[in-house]
Amino acid sequence: MLSQWYDSGWQRKLLLAQDGSPEIISSASSLTEEGLGQLRWDAIRSPYRIQTAAQILDGAIFHLLGNESAIERIGVPSPDYDQRTFPFIVITSGTGLESSLREMVGRPFFFSSIASDKWQLVGLQEELRKTSSREKVDEYCSADGTVEGAIRLLRETGILREDELRRLGRSWGFWLRMEREGRLITRQAQPYGDDAQSFALEGWGEVEAELSTAAGRAVLRQIPSDATRDQQGVRRRSLVWSQLEPLARSGDQAEHRDAAILRNHFDRVYYRNITQKESGLLSSQDDMPLQGVRRRAAFWGSNKESMVTLPHDFKRHIGSLSQNEWQDFIERTESELHEWWADPRSNIESLQAIGDRLQRDYVDPGGRYPETGKTTVTSILWGLNNVIASTPPDSAAGLGVVFAAGAAITYIVSGSVKSIDRWNRDRKTLYDVVEVFSDD
Repeated sequence: MLSQWYDSGWQRKLLLAQDGSPEIISSASSLTEEGLGQLRWDAIRSPYRIQTAAQILDGAIFHLLGNESAIERIGVPSPDYDQRTFPFIVITSGTGLESSLREMVGRPFFFSSIASDKWQLVGLQEELRKTSSREKVDEYCSADGTVEGAIRLLRETGILREDELRRLGRSWGFWLRMEREGRLITRQAQPYGDDAQSFALEGWGEVEAELSTAAGRAVLRQIPSDATRDQQGVRRRSLVWSQLEPLARSGDQAEHRDAAILRNHFDRVYYRNITQKESGLLSSQDDMPLQGVRRRAAFWGSNKESMVTLPHDFKRHIGSLSQNEWQDFIERTESELHEWWADPRSNIESLQAIGDRLQRDYVDPGGRYPETGKTTVTSILWGLNNVIASTPPDSAAGLGVVFAAGAAITYIVSGSVKSIDRWNRDRKTLYDVVEVFSDD
């Protein structure tokens, strides 16, 4: 499973939401219960997680996890890897993280993990556009080592503070060392050239109805064109952002809003394309109305015969567990985890047992509130070519989660939802959808 939640921009946004200061990105104490809970929840719902190299090397949360204790903080037993390895696989450009880091600093990459404001980051991107090249990166990295060479190139821009450069170097050095020691599993990414199907599944033509300006509609047409491909024919998000930048900087609030809508949809196109090529599942969070295949699939009914109840706000609960409590929890539920992973179609009761353990031992150990503060989880056993999905259930407790056949598929919906129509209109409702793609 590849989760859009770990997009480097989303990681930055999550941390900035705490107090708005870019300095919090470099604070070791800023990994919130929400962030750790998401990592642990993903470790429960899918034994195989995929992260991109950019999510690791430019992810503010993964920078905070750049230490030895991180494995124990988020890890769970998995079928094929021992507990010394991180519970995810990283897909890389070239042969590994070193080549991915060289590729990032060798082009005008927009860094989200740096503790600077947005316009300093834009300035850094522009300076890299002027001064960086693959030849220069290779020269510096060959002479100084990959991490030191990358830091040297950033230092020469004159934009970043020395303490921030040291922090970046420590984080990059940690992840590259984990890869060398075999504790971080990596593999080379598949070619991502053809993204036509991902645009079609997004319902790109339907997005125009959401836009309110002529400038926004013009950019809508430019994004899937050759204007956003590099010389090798690969769609680059940096080139998409260059198309969006005039809208994002506009003093016209309608154009600014159109830029946010287009970025939201293209991000999903981008991650869906990667997921399809990697034969994975795509998890994406959003609060925008559903479009394309996600909207069509959402109107199919759920299987009410397979219901699971988890504690309300369960991600926050598992994120609040201490490291010792978390280790104890996964040890007590290890057999249920393996049963759930082996066959979610037949072993929905194993997920229920995991939820019961969380409720009984950590949320309400005294058993005083057995019928309150819970959320319904529905398992459905129905598949659609390219995507599996379901109508989110009513949830007076405020959160709905849906699981589907063959692998975990979820709608996690914040707020009481009385109907799919209301849910699809309410832009304040945050939900999580997992798309399951067929092998063909």
